[in-house]
Amino acid sequence: MKAISFIALGLSLAGGLVAAGAYYRVRSAPPATAGGSAEIDSLKARLAQLERDVKQDRERPGNVEGAPPKGDDGHDHASSSPGSGELADLKRRVEALERQSVPGRGGMAERPPNIRPNPAMVEMQKKRLLDPAQPERSRASALGMLRTQGANKADDVVDAGLALLAGAKDSNIRALIIRNLRGAENTRLVAPLIDVLKSDANEDVRDEAARTVGEYAAQPDAKAALEQAASSDASEKVKRQAAAALAAPPKSK
Repeated sequence: MKAISFIALGLSLAGGLVAAGAYYRVRSAPPATAGGSAEIDSLKARLAQLERDVKQDRERPGNVEGAPPKGDDGHDHASSSPGSGELADLKRRVEALERQSVPGRGGMAERPPNIRPNPAMVEMQKKRLLDPAQPERSRASALGMLRTQGANKADDVVDAGLALLAGAKDSNIRALIIRNLRGAENTRLVAPLIDVLKSDANEDVRDEAARTVGEYAAQPDAKAALEQAASSDASEKVKRQAAAALAAPPKSK
């Protein structure tokens, strides 16, 4: 009986230690940071824009209806993974959509409604955009996230975007940068993007330039560049886009 009592006591002590350890782990787990929550919110807004972009592209006349965008693993993602994997999953989905992104598709909304700009997120993405150690696609993506925050209008952001554009070798990256400068309402963009519209070798990049230059069609030099593209660009797609930009109400004067 005495042996049984000792065994029972030992088991009770062991159970208490396990329970105490579990309690300590729960209590000592680091809480979610505000920065992490802000980054998740920004990624969700960026993802929503990209998904709208894909939907608009599938609905454009002449386009073949495609399957919904898939992630890197080839599976549909209806929602983010719960828990600590949410941030990584959102980043993966955004990067996958940006790689799929077809230059020349319809423009995205300036900023999703009811999304308040997050100053901490804006500062974080500015640093990412300005960091020359970051890959070009990462910096272009940061510009897109600034756009979701309505923060791509500032002179320093526009200048950084134009500098990134000038050095980008990949035509898909150039198109992405120009797309993410849309809605900036900043006349610093006009002359550099007119040069792109006139001289870039890639028709998709010129198509994006025509869309963005179209926001400044009230300016004589922007209007003249669009008229030239509409009449003499080597690409029929760019011609159509330039003509459409001229027909649309100008956004900036």
